Amino acid sequence: MLSRRETASFVTVVKVLPGVSGKYLLSGAGDATIRVWEFLKGLEILTFNIRENFGMPPAEAEAEEDLTVLSIAICENKNHIAVVVEKESRVLILQWSEEIPKVEVFKILELEGKPLTVEYDRSGKLWALVVPEEGKTELVHVYDNEYVRQEDFTKYVNTFGSKTVETLPELFNTEEMRKHTTDWRELKKAREEKEAARLAGDPDAPLSKKRRKNKNSRKIPEHELKAGSTASTTVTSEEVEE
Repeated sequence: MLSRRETASFVTVVKVLPGVSGKYLLSGAGDATIRVWEFLKGLEILTFNIRENFGMPPAEAEAEEDLTVLSIAICENKNHIAVVVEKESRVLILQWSEEIPKVEVFKILELEGKPLTVEYDRSGKLWALVVPEEGKTELVHVYDNEYVRQEDFTKYVNTFGSKTVETLPELFNTEEMRKHTTDWRELKKAREEKEAARLAGDPDAPLSKKRRKNKNSRKIPEHELKAGSTASTTVTSEEVEE
């Protein structure tokens, strides 16, 4: 359990930091701080003050609220940490070093709107969900590995592209493409009726699967059954000869 004895603030997000040891946690809270913990020992390793790095004055002593961390995303490939702060249009990009350990500012991104959350994809690009400024309509911003915003957002969503055609392709009812369009109970009943007709001696009745596998089978004569032959209704011609 993380101990925050020196402040009554609430923890908003917790992430495991990348590294060989896997023993460090990163926490964000409502007191304008990000903290690193060695959680197995319950020790706070360092505190990162967001206000100082944003160039903002300390919060007033009587203030009921401070800067609150909304979202944290971690890129393991680069050991980068992206931090979203409530009501801020800036995103902090931090560099994490496990050896020391240490967290320092790598870059501060200025967004056209206030971000709500961020996430890195597998290639290291940063995606941000944004409340746009007045007159803007883009809700998602994408930044490449150098944190340069990508203007053509659609290429990251529609990777297959599109093409123009003169006529639309002919459409088909999917119901007609199924192997059977009737109720399975009707099919079962039909199979039972065919099997009953075959057993009754109807020469036109189709053979069952079992009968098709053994075309040499024959019906045991009634006098053999009376003589105490096997209870099986069919035997192969080879078995009879033996």
